[in-house]
Amino acid sequence: MNKPRTKGSKNGKCNICGTHGKLTDDHVPPKGSINPSKVRILTLSQTIKKSPEETIDSKITRFSQNGLKFLSLCSKCNNYLLGTKFDQSLNDFSHKVARILHPSNRLILPKKIDIEIQPQRLARAVIGHLLAAEIRDDMNKPPRTAPMVDAMRHYFLDETLNLPNDLKLYFWPYTERYQAVFRGIAIAITSNGHCIAGDFLKFLPVAFWLTYKAPAEFMDKIKHLEISFSQCNIDTWNTVSLYTKKEDIFRSNWPEVPDDDQILVLNDGRCLITDPI
Repeated sequence: MNKPRTKGSKNGKCNICGTHGKLTDDHVPPKGSINPSKVRILTLSQTIKKSPEETIDSKITRFSQNGLKFLSLCSKCNNYLLGTKFDQSLNDFSHKVARILHPSNRLILPKKIDIEIQPQRLARAVIGHLLAAEIRDDMNKPPRTAPMVDAMRHYFLDETLNLPNDLKLYFWPYTERYQAVFRGIAIAITSNGHCIAGDFLKFLPVAFWLTYKAPAEFMDKIKHLEISFSQCNIDTWNTVSLYTKKEDIFRSNWPEVPDDDQILVLNDGRCLITDPI
């Protein structure tokens, strides 16, 4: 099973650019979006109980004193691109959402609230941390390649590019205490035969879902949750709508608790949940 941290040499090939050298820890999500604390780290399958009385085996539980970290990025991708150029947009966005969802405001929230963001920087922050969230068996070998991963990597590294048409980024309020990072998870819908592949990054107060070549018929139903990237460059500010009503958004425990007509297809070692202690 892939682990979020690895001991031994700190040299290897960066998960994003592939450059070989000293690797650095990347916090997922970034430290500016949350306050890293001691957490219990579990794979998705370890959180599934056969009965309410069942407990999680402490022998297979891993802990981190400082949040979920991955020793997987070179200094340029982690500290310069993510840390200097992109993370501030994600941090600012998460703080805006947190203020909106503060308990004192929940009783008077309208159906949707507009928020100003820099879409291209926000998307690159989300995508960069998703790419970081994988420890390969041999970090000296080239990073994993696949159509979706390659599209994410190419977009992240070239600031002149718009988000590829094959990729769509969605968001909604997230109210659970635990954090989730799901890489390469597919959701098969038995009622219509659709299969949607993508990555999830979820932390209080916001969840992101990055999809790849998703069926238009299904995605049209959640168009209101999509972040638009039309006609905007790296510095453009746009408005997105944060929907607040249960009927307009996904459950906070979705997709880890799928609907009755859904089946999850996943690599358990790349689907992690962290629970604050």
